[in-house]
Amino acid sequence: MAACNAAGLSLHFRVELMRGSQFMMTMETTLEYLAHTHKALQRDYCIGQSPANCRSLALATAARLVREGNNPSIIELQKVVEDDLFLVPLPFTPLMYNGRIQWTLHQVCCVDNQVYDPLLGREVQLDQYALMAFGEHLPVRVLHTPDETRALVRNSIWRLQ
Repeated sequence: MAACNAAGLSLHFRVELMRGSQFMMTMETTLEYLAHTHKALQRDYCIGQSPANCRSLALATAARLVREGNNPSIIELQKVVEDDLFLVPLPFTPLMYNGRIQWTLHQVCCVDNQVYDPLLGREVQLDQYALMAFGEHLPVRVLHTPDETRALVRNSIWRLQ
């Protein structure tokens, strides 16, 4: 993991406020976005500050993938156990944060069998993703189909102008 750098405190999405409440993202490629956002996540979590959440990151990634002509879906990783009455979510730990953070749910963007997640900073095969990101295999389900994801992108602030 890169050393902590307190020079920049916030995750930079390269978002500019335009035309009222609409946002416009710079025209970087998906892979460029993954790489620079990965570095920002390392820095921000290292200093204990991150305004990012996985759903926003997945939508921002999806917007780029749609613009590039892909049909992304949003998938969800969650580990649960059943007790007598409820499904209880169990925590899992992103490897890049060396145990400082645990999550019970994670959403990422997927095209075919490739996962696009700033957590890793690059695209990876779906069957290897959880092991690479969390050190364990985790259950995966499709949260939003490609059609649903396109509608979310079209109607969200992450729409690329």
